[in-house]
Amino acid sequence: MTGLKDNGTYLGIDFGTNTTVVVGSIGREVNASLDFSIPTVVGEVPKDTVLGVFDLGAKYLVGDDAVRDSDYLDIRHPLRDGVIHDVEAVGIFFKEIQKRIQRENPENPVYAVIGIPARTTEADRSAVGKSCRGIFEKFILVPEPFLAALGYRDDSKLKTGDYHDPVRNSLIVDIGAGTTDLCLIQGKFPTDKDTFSIPVAGDWIDEKALEYLKSVYPEFDLTVDDIRKIKEAHSTVERGAKSSVEVVIKGKRRSIEVGTALSDPVHELLTKIFEAVVELIESSPSRLSEILVKNIFLTGGGSQIRYIDKALQDLLVKQGFDAPVCRSVGKDYFRLVASGAWKFSRTATPDFWQSNI
Repeated sequence: MTGLKDNGTYLGIDFGTNTTVVVGSIGREVNASLDFSIPTVVGEVPKDTVLGVFDLGAKYLVGDDAVRDSDYLDIRHPLRDGVIHDVEAVGIFFKEIQKRIQRENPENPVYAVIGIPARTTEADRSAVGKSCRGIFEKFILVPEPFLAALGYRDDSKLKTGDYHDPVRNSLIVDIGAGTTDLCLIQGKFPTDKDTFSIPVAGDWIDEKALEYLKSVYPEFDLTVDDIRKIKEAHSTVERGAKSSVEVVIKGKRRSIEVGTALSDPVHELLTKIFEAVVELIESSPSRLSEILVKNIFLTGGGSQIRYIDKALQDLLVKQGFDAPVCRSVGKDYFRLVASGAWKFSRTATPDFWQSNI
């Protein structure tokens, strides 16, 4: 691999709106210390903070530290709604990742493949690239759905006759926090015509559920973060499903019904996904679409909404598509993009890499 040291540190990074996942190795040996997730949050220490509250001279806290002390910090989000929101915070965040992975091997050059949303603008790609320079020795920016397909691929089955490679022909539906990205994967990096991005995803469901609960329970003052935890435990596409949760409001324990609060926005999201899936399938050549409809994969946090894969499949059947198959990638969804990025880091040819200079 010209220009890269085989014993360098190779990283796959899923740069997510709420959480960033890292999978890495020293050379080809996967290293447990390079396998972690970190909240995508930067907390700036206010200038009037009393000395001694934080480490002397600390200007920023990042990740879990920022979340823990968020009440005392000015919180900054590198990404919002799936796009670059704060360029300076992106650089601070990547610097923290660099510090973590170089604790044990400070002399190793770091090569990073970073997953970015499928429809990232050229301006945002440039902003991410500038943030990488001076932090990673070399880097590559790759659309996340392609990396999800690569991460989901079972390399041990590639030479078996009945295995269908998701990198060869599939439709990825990545239901993230800020956006839901759909992408045709047909053996190469997707272009804009292969993608569809919907500004409706996990964060939107949280906000809609919170709005509904406040209308039903006027005293309700829990936060979006509280709603997110409730959603992760109770969300479903089943209409009329009852789901009661216990919460503490103003110091009193209450039982509240969250079924409708969650299912209504979930159904709206499902409808938008269905419409986008139909548009992408119909844009695909007929000779590929027969296989494509049988290889629709749901990933991202929203893929864990109960029965959403079956509900999407049922809608496609009603629309007349021939034996469609929609599958959630399972509980390892959160590592797919980072795992695919790491795989790509070990196989990418030199012309893919950008320098930190």
